[in-house]
Amino acid sequence: SFLDCLCCGFGAILLIFLLTIGASDQLGDVAEAGETDIRALMEELSSLEAEADRKAALYAEAVEAERSQEVRQSIRSEIEELESLLAAQEREVEELQAILNARQEEAAAADRLLRSFPYEDTPPIGLPTDATHVVFVIDTSGSMRNMMTGQMHPTVVGQINYVLDNLPAVRFVQFIDHSGVYMMSRERGSWIPDSPALRREAQVMVRDYPRPSASDPERGMRRAFTDLLPQTGGNDRMSMFVFGDDVRRATATLVHMTNQLNPRDRQTGERPVTISAVAFPMLIRGFNLNNVDGSTRFANVMREIVESHGGVLILSPL
Repeated sequence: SFLDCLCCGFGAILLIFLLTIGASDQLGDVAEAGETDIRALMEELSSLEAEADRKAALYAEAVEAERSQEVRQSIRSEIEELESLLAAQEREVEELQAILNARQEEAAAADRLLRSFPYEDTPPIGLPTDATHVVFVIDTSGSMRNMMTGQMHPTVVGQINYVLDNLPAVRFVQFIDHSGVYMMSRERGSWIPDSPALRREAQVMVRDYPRPSASDPERGMRRAFTDLLPQTGGNDRMSMFVFGDDVRRATATLVHMTNQLNPRDRQTGERPVTISAVAFPMLIRGFNLNNVDGSTRFANVMREIVESHGGVLILSPL
């Protein structure tokens, strides 16, 4: 009947309403449970993050400690190495000090021995101490000059001073280059009276001499014999000093020329002029008597000449 249908419909609506209320309650419970779980998970995540940070800090500390240990070990190794080097140097210093002390003792003993002998201020053996007139025949070529300044090498000027300081009787001097040119502008062809002022002037003149000569003393020696020997008195003694580091002509010719121009006296056997030489080998090539280069030829020929003409050969490396 209609009433039955209406009752059934109303009952169905009521049942749906009740079911809807029950589902809402269940959904609320589920939502509430989900929020609780989320909060729990967030708390657990925070705890895990804190634990991770703590472990990361511990790891970093461990790494830093390990690095520090490695650094300390490296520094310790370097210190030990430096201490070893220092000890070795200290031993070397002690050894050198012992050697120095021994040499000082030897030097002191030698000095005491020398002081025990009477001292006499005499010129070097071989120099003609009786020379009153001294002429220098000087090689002014490029090899005798300072490569940077073009001036004559200081050793050359020093040897002129050395020779004059050790000839106590010298009264007159003259300077000629290897080409036979008088080096001082005044008193050409004649002797110049010796004096301290003249020696200072000569030092500057030789040092700054502008004209290069040939490395061949023949013309300079010949001019000295021709011009200056006749002006030397009978009671005076003339001495010639040939400066050089090279000779370009045949050595036999130079020896023959000096024997002709400076002959021995038939009665006394003496020559009118003593001839000495100062040879200037360069240290960069040195002297090698087995290698006949220019410096060796000069030294050999001048050695023969000075032995025959009463002089001395001096070696003075540039």
